[in-house]
Amino acid sequence: MNTTAKKMTAGAGAAAALIMAATYVTGELVYRFTFPRKRMKVFTNTSGSSKSSIISAIKSKAVASAYSFTHSVPKPNSKKSQNQKSKTNTEKSPAIEVPKSSKAVSEALPAVHVKRTVAIPADEPAYLTAMSRGPQAAFVERIREARAWLASLPRERVSIVSRDGLKLIGRFYPNPAGESAQGVSDKTILIVHGYRSSGEYDLSCGCPYFWEKGFNLLIIDGRGHGESEGEYITFGQLERYDVVEWCKYLACRFGPSHKIVLDGMSMGCTIVLLAAAEPDLPANVCAVIADCGFVSPYGEFRHVLPNMLHLPVFPTLYLASFICRLRAGFTTKNVSTLDAVKKIKIPVLFVHGLDDKYVPPRNTEQNYDACTAPKDVLFVEGAGHGMSFLYAEDEYKAKVDSLFAKAGV
Repeated sequence: MNTTAKKMTAGAGAAAALIMAATYVTGELVYRFTFPRKRMKVFTNTSGSSKSSIISAIKSKAVASAYSFTHSVPKPNSKKSQNQKSKTNTEKSPAIEVPKSSKAVSEALPAVHVKRTVAIPADEPAYLTAMSRGPQAAFVERIREARAWLASLPRERVSIVSRDGLKLIGRFYPNPAGESAQGVSDKTILIVHGYRSSGEYDLSCGCPYFWEKGFNLLIIDGRGHGESEGEYITFGQLERYDVVEWCKYLACRFGPSHKIVLDGMSMGCTIVLLAAAEPDLPANVCAVIADCGFVSPYGEFRHVLPNMLHLPVFPTLYLASFICRLRAGFTTKNVSTLDAVKKIKIPVLFVHGLDDKYVPPRNTEQNYDACTAPKDVLFVEGAGHGMSFLYAEDEYKAKVDSLFAKAGV
């Protein structure tokens, strides 16, 4: 090989190395920005099992879970009572009996217990402040009022342990309307928030309506969000099992006659659709409200990367997905609601704003077409992402009333 050819070969090799390095750095940055809430330590594998086998173990139908709940009452306004310590009563609900083999699997799973370093502020989230400067500023006061109304209600801080050992936190608002033997309503709305958000923000405006209908409210913090543990977000891959465990918690605490409705927005919508298809979902779950969810994280990021982040899909998404598999044991292609909705047996209401720039309405069109359960759909003209209830409250409530009638709740 002559000198010129050698130089060309060396130059091509150097260029290829630079391209690969730049691609890796880009993928790593996208991954860190998008998937975890901070740098991850995911599964510390002390048992010698591979990450894929750990994920498989988490999918086990019967895995031991621990539940607890404490009762807390909002502080009164009087100065005298402000100095008094709030009384808390803690008790454990009955444990779900599982086979010894399943308990062994649960105990073998390494637990990740890393708390969020920066929780969403209770008084004014940054995104609510940003929203007040945007085109949807007219609805900010509605959201603030709904959040304040929620904060005024008596509530219990409840917790469960996920199948992979994370402590997950929720807030249970007991509704005295139509009291059952347990002293509260015999039906509960389980609210699942979206990506890097909270239930008090995403779905607070609909809560007074559900309350008037006699529902208890259970607002959960997803793994990697709020007070719940976890260092990574899997876009439904593991969150679906967390929702199933929350449903088991309600069924265990209140009994088989207690009715549960799943209500999810954005990523929470995807999660509840996936959870509703799980074979070990308690029979208590009788309906699903699925608002503006995506079919798969892969498809969503194919939309977000070029349109929101102005980054090329290739190779960014592929490398980020590879790093995601390397770090957390899943890829963006592992999750899809199109297969899940074919397995759902309970009534589903699909909702989407037609002006949604983050999750295109075609996602709900595809989910609706693929769903074989009793179903209905509401597309709201002019509504952006997660804003359908505020843009068309009467139509939204009418559709939900019809859903409740189908579900017998």
